[in-house]
This record gives sequence, structure tokens and C-alpha cells, in this order.
Amino acid sequence: MRGLSRRRAGRRFLVGRVRRTTARRRMRCRHRPRPAQRRPRSTMTARKLAALLCACVAAGSVIAACDSTSNGRPTAEPASTSISYPCGFLRVEDLTALTGATSGQRTADGAICVWQLEGPYGTTDVDFAWFETGTLERERSTDSMLGYAVTDTSVAYHHAITVQQKDNRDACGVDAESDPGVVEWWVEFRNAGPHPDPCAQAHALATKTFDKEP
Repeated sequence: MRGLSRRRAGRRFLVGRVRRTTARRRMRCRHRPRPAQRRPRSTMTARKLAALLCACVAAGSVIAACDSTSNGRPTAEPASTSISYPCGFLRVEDLTALTGATSGQRTADGAICVWQLEGPYGTTDVDFAWFETGTLERERSTDSMLGYAVTDTSVAYHHAITVQQKDNRDACGVDAESDPGVVEWWVEFRNAGPHPDPCAQAHALATKTFDKEP
């Protein structure tokens, strides 16, 4: 498996461990790695990220459930009215229509959803992630620190940023504020030849996600 987003996600767990040590073990649910050479994705490290995200969400749920009291006894908080974003609400048919691919399949879902599309420009890897406790400013700060080119934009009236390696025009991502957290779409063309703008395609996918919000 390939893909810039998957590789970045695979190394977030290790980066998070280093930062927790230097920040007095304060919890960090995700961090992007520094730009790296294109290489196959690591499914093992991606699984570590998924496990870490699940642990963070579970811990937050327990704390929220016991946060308030009544007559000295803990009471459950009201159910959250915020929504989740399972695979960005998009199906394979949505991705092929928005990217111009002729076929595709979803190869992974969960904390990160992954699709592999085929079309006139060869194979395209598309990744989606929703970071429930993320913030756009945190993404901007981390991306800038790690050497990514970050550009302000908007997606369906949501504040957003476009993220791209300065020396890699075959891949691009869009992070947009959601309710709650941040949603992220990444598009990467495996072939380095002529192809559509991956930033424009990531933007279109993010727009479709917000269009399909319940």
C-alpha cells in the first residue's frame, strides 16, 4: 500500500511518544511526521495510530461521563449532539465521480479510510481521517514546523488549510474544521506524469463531505 497520508499517520504514534516525554507526559493523539521519501505504506504503524486514537476517545468518554455530580453522586453527561464522519460520508461512486477515476475500491476503514482508484492517470490513493479533538490551528502549526507548505482556504464555509510537500506535486491534502474536530482528505497520484491537481480534488472531496452532513 502507498500514500503520503498513510505514511504520515504511521509515524504519528512514535512522534507522539517523544512529545509526551518532553511535555511531562501530556497526551498527544496525533502528530504528522517530517516529509519523507515516497515509499510503501506501513500498515503496522497505521494500526498503532488507530489503537492510540481509540484509546484517546475512550478515555475522553469516561472522563466526560463522570464529570458532573448530583448530591455528591456522579451523573452521566447528556448525549453529545455532535456528529461523526464515517469515511467522510462518501462511497466509491462519489470518489470516482469527483476525481474522474473509472473504478475503485475501499481498502481500509476505521480511524483512517483508504481507497485505491484506477483511471486515465493510473492509480490514485485517497485517504480520509477525522480527528475528533483536533483543531485547525494545531494542524497548521504542526505542518509548518515539519516543512509542509500550508495555504489558507475555505471549504463549504468552513475554515480550512491546504497542505502539500514543497517538492511533491503528486500529493496534497485539505484539513477543514468540522463539528467537532478536523476532517482531512488526502489525494496522491502514484504516477508522476501529467495528472489533475491533487489539491483541487482533495478540496472537492472535503466539500462533498460537508454537503452530505446529516
